[in-house]
Amino acid sequence: MSDISPALQQLFDDIVSGANKTWCDFDLYTITLAGGGVLLYTTADFDISANGNLYSAGGVRVDQDPNKGTKTQAHWKLGLDTDTWVVIFMPRPVDPVSGAAFPDQIGNVPWIQAASGGALDSADFQVDRAYFTAIPTWPMSPGGQIPLGTKTIFAGIVAEVDTSDLVAAITVNDYR
Repeated sequence: MSDISPALQQLFDDIVSGANKTWCDFDLYTITLAGGGVLLYTTADFDISANGNLYSAGGVRVDQDPNKGTKTQAHWKLGLDTDTWVVIFMPRPVDPVSGAAFPDQIGNVPWIQAASGGALDSADFQVDRAYFTAIPTWPMSPGGQIPLGTKTIFAGIVAEVDTSDLVAAITVNDYR
């Protein structure tokens, strides 16, 4: 049984048959902390409403390393080896509107400080891909744009967190 919506399956079928050659997709990150909190982020430039959650685009940026220009790296292997996902999170050091320092937080602690202090240790981590037939345009819905559907592309446990003053590189191992 497939875990994708009929509309998303139709989009995939249209792409394979050549009937549709345009679409866009964005990653949705769900991080469930060991203490029970949930962090929801997207790689889109707009909020996305999917799977009963609102994935925020307004704070922590995902996949953007200002020093190296790197992107998310995934490594899938056949056999019993562990698959990995490495992603860069870049919280804002200052809110551009209010001027408040470290507006992105985990609990009540600035994001980078919390990450380097162990807040993400052993957190459940899931990446879903949200699909749209085209990039949503203004006006944007305040409740987030709704995709045709989503597909889980990776799930695992946070294994390693490396931080600098501006970014956190998170390595996730699959559940094996």
